[in-house]
Amino acid sequence: MITEEYKVWKKNTPFLYDVVMTHVDITVKINHDGEVNRARYMPQNEFVIATKSPSADVCVFDISKHPSVPPSNSGCRPEHRCKGHTKEGYGLSWNPHVEGRLLSGSDDGLVCYWDIKGAGQTVDATQKFEGHTSVVGDVAWHQQNPKLLGSVGDDRQLLFWDTSMDGSKPTTVIKDPMHLLERHGSEAGDGEVLGVQWASFDETILGSCSADRRVKVWSLSRIGEEQSPEDAEDGPPELLFIHGGHTSRVGDFRCMKASQGHPPPPPPPTSNRMSLSPTQDKVVCRCVQQGTKT
Repeated sequence: MITEEYKVWKKNTPFLYDVVMTHVDITVKINHDGEVNRARYMPQNEFVIATKSPSADVCVFDISKHPSVPPSNSGCRPEHRCKGHTKEGYGLSWNPHVEGRLLSGSDDGLVCYWDIKGAGQTVDATQKFEGHTSVVGDVAWHQQNPKLLGSVGDDRQLLFWDTSMDGSKPTTVIKDPMHLLERHGSEAGDGEVLGVQWASFDETILGSCSADRRVKVWSLSRIGEEQSPEDAEDGPPELLFIHGGHTSRVGDFRCMKASQGHPPPPPPPTSNRMSLSPTQDKVVCRCVQQGTKT
């Protein structure tokens, strides 16, 4: 089934995407503590990269200070090692407004916040937010307010926090979603959703990626819109676009304005939107979406 789907996708690739990368050149290698669960570069300085590993620490590297190839047996030497968690995790987010502010969520149920600007090699958490009763799967800073953040967990809660408060209680708790988006699915069965991201250019647009090899783009503004029977066969009205070009699980993706890499103002309805999706099949797809399901 996967092979047949891939053949259909490959045949239509010239009509769907402007770039498909099956080979990536490596410019810098840095030793790391085990596998990289997640990596995020700082928006204010693309040379500064934070990573999550099987250890509880969050490492921050400045790749401009590392050689292209690390010396043998040199070990992992990050510029900063952020302390506060007791278990590994995947949630990681840089503040898009203030340089050096880093957010992390882990399997210990904690959300930790650090300010690495001017910090030493070991950095203790500036704040710890305790509200989840299970694994914190992901965290994100607000796109407009530099003091607000959100976290989601296996306890099925979405919590909102304010860094100007003490962190003992979230400002908002959402336990029951007002609307459930249709799950990722395929003939092989539903896939675990591995990542969700809001678009910085449009507050109604979000994307999701999953273990079923799909990246989906949604518009909350279209929830409840009337559909013709033919349109309904392609999915609910809020489902804008499906990217199905991968042969393995999609662990992460990025949604941005096609014209630039920096957060732009909200676009008009006809503007292009772009997503990048790397997977375990070692393929990175760059697709431009113009409001149709594909």
